[in-house]
Amino acid sequence: MAEDEEDEEAKSDPLPREPEKAEDADSNPLPREPEKAEDADSNPLPRERGRAGEGGERASRFGWTTAVVLTFALAAAIVLVKGRIRAYQHEKLGLERCQSQCGINGQCAWNDKDEACRARDGKDCRASDACKANGRCSFEGGLCTVSSDEDCKGSEQCAAAGRCKFSENNMVPCIPANNDDCRASAICRRLGRCTASLGACNSTTDQDCASSEACKIHGQCSVKAKETPDGVVMLCAALSNDDCKKGEDCTARSLCTAVDGDCR
Repeated sequence: MAEDEEDEEAKSDPLPREPEKAEDADSNPLPREPEKAEDADSNPLPRERGRAGEGGERASRFGWTTAVVLTFALAAAIVLVKGRIRAYQHEKLGLERCQSQCGINGQCAWNDKDEACRARDGKDCRASDACKANGRCSFEGGLCTVSSDEDCKGSEQCAAAGRCKFSENNMVPCIPANNDDCRASAICRRLGRCTASLGACNSTTDQDCASSEACKIHGQCSVKAKETPDGVVMLCAALSNDDCKKGEDCTARSLCTAVDGDCR
């Protein structure tokens, strides 16, 4: 019976059915491509990104180096400017502190090391009163000193006191070279100190005194020894009334009596 029913169904179905196929890899006419692993070798983007990263790193290093160089350059410039400002301030302060001494002894600039005013060069020395008066016209180690006969000859003490020669003694740098220096000086003409002795011009004879203004005006016509802090010196003095009578003061002021070397 069952077989008869199957035969009847087969006969009644004009299109025979195809057997059902399993859905597997063999039944797919288009085989799938195997999935590729996503690694650094199969992806082109990471290489490009790596190159970009290297470039950024180099740019970062260059920028950092530039910043360091600029920082050091700026620091050096600041130090230089500050140094120049300090130098200017010190120079200005020195000029203010040393202004009073500049014209006197040529010490016109403040010296930080010595903490004192010092001459800057020979020009400071030559412009000072010390050069004109005492011959301190040469520049040595920040000081104005006497270093030659020319310094002494150009000074006022050569014409005034006959001190025209350099003695190489810092205590008494200028002295008379001979009697001629003394006789050409004002101290010979006025006080009769016309003979060079013991590094100075002194009165050694009555003749020295007789030709002086001290004798002609004040009657001090004789030589007298006198104690001084520097030792015994010979001076012109009025030792008698006759000396006083030789002077103009005796006639004009009635000072005709010799007392202790003077006319009264």
